[in-house]
Amino acid sequence: MNRRNGTTVLELVVALVVTAAVAGIGAGAFQQIIDRRRDVLEATRETERAAALRALLRDWITAGEIETPAVTQRIAPDDATAIGDALYFTTTALTPARVADARYRLYVDNDDRTDERGLTLAYRANPNASWQRRQLDASIEALHVEYLDEASRRWVAAEAAEPIAALAVRLTFSADAHDRAALWQLPLTFPMTSAIGLPSSQP
Repeated sequence: MNRRNGTTVLELVVALVVTAAVAGIGAGAFQQIIDRRRDVLEATRETERAAALRALLRDWITAGEIETPAVTQRIAPDDATAIGDALYFTTTALTPARVADARYRLYVDNDDRTDERGLTLAYRANPNASWQRRQLDASIEALHVEYLDEASRRWVAAEAAEPIAALAVRLTFSADAHDRAALWQLPLTFPMTSAIGLPSSQP
């Protein structure tokens, strides 16, 4: 009886099919690893960008003076269409205005007449100068400003805060769910006066 050496065509086809299946599974797993790594890197970049911008906002605002709602009502605001509230302040920190005593407006731009979108810083060196704008983060969809009432120790929305004596201001951001860092969900809080601290329960 003759002994057969080597492989048949059928065995070769089966081996090729099994090899292709294993390679396909491996390629799919490898692609998932690549996709996951890309997602992690993108999330890291967004978080770092949000952290840097939040630190910059903190530097600008803490190095200056925040306008009370009553002052803002007395001074004609910028006419750009905004989503949510706006915060007005002056600062001695280095900003895009590069001048002393400039008035700043932090808001979310939704004006079709301007090129900016999202969180925007508007500034002008004096009341007669035109407003200049700088886009800060296009993923921010709204800004909410609240003031801590000295009498009630409660946070009051900006539109109802004009008659109160404010101890602090709190900024809360709403960001695009598909293009945001979770860090934006945390509010920024600034004291309006150094004489009285914030309640310990507030962030």
